[in-house]
Amino acid sequence: MGAANAGAAVLVDVDALGANDGTTWTDAFTDLHDALAAVGPGGAEIWVAEGTYYTGPLGAARTESFTVPDGAALYGGFSGVETARAERDWIAHPTILSGDLARDGGASFADDAYHVLVATNADFTLDGFTVTNGAAGTSSGMNSFGGGAYVDGGNATVANTIFLVNHGSGGAGVALVAGTAHFTGTTFRENATYFYSGGGLWVNQNASATIEDCLFDGNQVRGAGSEGNGAGVFSYGSLDIARTIFVGNRAYQFSASMNFNSNGGAILSLFGPLTITDSAFYGNAAQMGGAIWVGSDTTIVNTVFSGNQAEPNSLIGDAYEAAIRVFLSDVSLVGVTMVGNHAAEEGGAIVAYSTPIAIEDSILWDNTSLPGTHPYLAQ
Repeated sequence: MGAANAGAAVLVDVDALGANDGTTWTDAFTDLHDALAAVGPGGAEIWVAEGTYYTGPLGAARTESFTVPDGAALYGGFSGVETARAERDWIAHPTILSGDLARDGGASFADDAYHVLVATNADFTLDGFTVTNGAAGTSSGMNSFGGGAYVDGGNATVANTIFLVNHGSGGAGVALVAGTAHFTGTTFRENATYFYSGGGLWVNQNASATIEDCLFDGNQVRGAGSEGNGAGVFSYGSLDIARTIFVGNRAYQFSASMNFNSNGGAILSLFGPLTITDSAFYGNAAQMGGAIWVGSDTTIVNTVFSGNQAEPNSLIGDAYEAAIRVFLSDVSLVGVTMVGNHAAEEGGAIVAYSTPIAIEDSILWDNTSLPGTHPYLAQ
């Protein structure tokens, strides 16, 4: 994979007018599907010029998606004249992969593709794209998870990419069913799940994710008929998070007639382990664990929690732990600041159930809970 010049890469440009064979920018493939088929399972670099690339033609079946072969390295952000990969600019030249099969600009996601990207047992790179309008909307099976990307096995490297306004019953942005994934410089924004968990990212028990220099912004879990957990990230597997911001993520009960909890506004981690360093959690919300709900061994270092909330749903008045809820897990906090978090019931900052926690060189200040509840639970 180390192609650094155009002659060693397969080229894609939706506006190209040449031979459509991917050999030059003039003769670039206009359809990303053709480039993916051309590289095959042996893999190669694919350079994709700015523009919008749809998973299928107008009105196509929702099963249409971009299938990533083993060994492929996809790079976006080209204007269509570059001769070296280093010349691209994914901010100035947005390259969009879209599941908007109705071409309605996201007005409805009922007819969007189940997945924008699918990778099965593939080692691949995705770098410099916006992935949007995937909607994994069935009640069960593969098509209920991974609206933006469904990754099952292999090793995924995702960099400088935005997962934007994807939907699903679970894992709306990315579903990591098996394998490993390394996310760097990547944004998960305004993705939403219904029924299950993981608005931005869902990690299965036999999978692991490393998240560095990323942003989780405004993702939602809207529980309807079950608990809603982990609006930013829901994980059964191993999570290693560094230098990442979680802001405005919310887990809540969508149905006024359903009596279920919502847990982990930014993260819910089970089994784990979970490690967080040099990160920040601002303005996240859930009924239990406004920022984080942990049921796994957890270490948090040099991290800030501010303005997170534990809020009740319409049927259950309980609302505990605005920053962190700990359940049957070994948790260590070192150099952590928790300031200005609020719980509608108890635990303005943190509550640990049936387990000790270790807190070292940390600040808990100006966290609040409902007046009249146990005052020792304000912090």
